[in-house]
Amino acid sequence: MNAILIFGLFTIVAAYVAAPLIKKRDGATLVKNDDGFDDLETDKNNLLATIRELEFDYHTGKLSAADFEQLERDYRNRAVALIQKIEEIKNREMDDIEDQIRAYRQKLAERMFCKICGAKSNTDDKFCSQCGSPLNSS
Repeated sequence: MNAILIFGLFTIVAAYVAAPLIKKRDGATLVKNDDGFDDLETDKNNLLATIRELEFDYHTGKLSAADFEQLERDYRNRAVALIQKIEEIKNREMDDIEDQIRAYRQKLAERMFCKICGAKSNTDDKFCSQCGSPLNSS
């Protein structure tokens, strides 16, 4: 009886541990980046590694000078285009951050002060949070 119980418990634990390994993966990630920035960074790093390999192959005599010049020019142009695209994405993200900071500073500037106690209050407040007196929006 104990052997059956131990075997059953072992089977359940083994199935629980093996489930993530057996489960079909749909390619979903925990954090989805819609702008493809990570893919561009990976492509850039791969291109730069390829350029280094081309230089190594040329210096070891595996590539002729004409082939090396053509391949290097093509890969460098692709790398430059990728770097420019990455910079555009970074600049857009920085612009978004700057817009958020600007909106936050505007909201802070729109705060009012209580005429009785001088406490700060938001523009949508009807009463002072410190003394409770009514706030005039005018």
